[in-house]
Amino acid sequence: MKREKSGLTASEKRKPSATLLSKPHPIFTKNDPVRYHPVIGGPHDGKTYTIRGIGCLPGNRQVVWLIGKVGYVPLESLSHMEKGKLKR
Repeated sequence: MKREKSGLTASEKRKPSATLLSKPHPIFTKNDPVRYHPVIGGPHDGKTYTIRGIGCLPGNRQVVWLIGKVGYVPLESLSHMEKGKLKR
């Protein structure tokens, strides 16, 4: 794929842009440890991620950016870590 001066490929330019939410989300917040489910409602991928930011796509679809994952993912694809599983 050829990158333009902006550093984005043509397919990346076509993706809808998301804006960061100014108000905190009531369930998930920045720096929360979470599990990512590639198939919504399915098993998680076995890794622990940290929320880097929360935003909203056009049409009011909420998405999050995770540390260690490229791009954004839908909020519905996350679950909280069990309290006993958190690493200190």
